[in-house]
Amino acid sequence: MIYDKLENLNTYTALHPNLAIASQFLTGVAEESTLISGKNPILENQVFLMKQMNKLTSKASSAFEYHQCYADLHIVTEGAERISYGSGRINSIKEFDETNDFGLVSCSEQVSFDLKPGYFLLFFPNEAHQPGKISVGGNLVKKQVVKILI
Repeated sequence: MIYDKLENLNTYTALHPNLAIASQFLTGVAEESTLISGKNPILENQVFLMKQMNKLTSKASSAFEYHQCYADLHIVTEGAERISYGSGRINSIKEFDETNDFGLVSCSEQVSFDLKPGYFLLFFPNEAHQPGKISVGGNLVKKQVVKILI
């Protein structure tokens, strides 16, 4: 997991070629309004961006998502969102779905981050994370999640 300022994203591009492609795309997007709501292909199914407007919740949950093939690059463009990283003892809640690259686990430990515009959170495959929680500034957030095949 990496939490940093968005302006530093290119510092991490040597970690994987697809991360470099995602960073280059994000640098080249002049305005968010050029993106459509939903899936925006960048490099076929290897790198794509999901533009979202999400309603956040304050409801407690023990479920953390994880992926085995894709890294998730979370970027908030308006509002703020609390996202947690899960670790420690991990127990399966929902069997992993290979077709959708999605599984749910519970974690005995967590660290939370308030993601605001100008910052990013990058979760690598098999890193448990829990987006969608209310942070400061209301219960709606506009965001982008870039899915990066690793």
